[in-house]
Amino acid sequence: MAKRNRKKETEDAEEILGPAKLHEGHVQHVLAGGRRGWKNIAEHPLTYAFQKGHLARGNPRYSEGDRLQAGTLYRALCETLSRSGRDCLDLELISRPTGFQISDAKAHAMHILARIDRGLKPCDRAIVRRVCGDGWWPNAAVRDACGHRFYEKVAVPRFVEALDELIEASRAARRPESREPARE
Repeated sequence: MAKRNRKKETEDAEEILGPAKLHEGHVQHVLAGGRRGWKNIAEHPLTYAFQKGHLARGNPRYSEGDRLQAGTLYRALCETLSRSGRDCLDLELISRPTGFQISDAKAHAMHILARIDRGLKPCDRAIVRRVCGDGWWPNAAVRDACGHRFYEKVAVPRFVEALDELIEASRAARRPESREPARE
């Protein structure tokens, strides 16, 4: 019993000085109970832009939290589509042929993404898909989607504008589709 208590005391007294590989994306923050910890704000370009305060500009109707939430929802839908749901070491899949099957979660995510994408302009759709879905940095995504000559110095405000459009498209996608009666 005394051995367990000594082990617990040493674990509690241990202080983490920093992450294994420290880079500019790591910041210290206060955890519950007053302890300090490290957080990687650069794990995704969207969260990095939020933590740096870049999402604050834009349409005054939307807050930076609204933009982060819309981008995070889009990211979650894209990640749902990219998951296979299978173990890569499952040898049964190689040994027997199977038909193409899609899960209900993927079908639902595809349906929502299609409805959101219909509400976005092509340039905004490309920017949002590259940053939120594929993890590109906003300046590279804006340059690729809009052309290298345009938005060279104002890539982040253009990204925020695309996020504002994403919020509106997401809200429109939640509304029930208007169904016209079938014509005879």
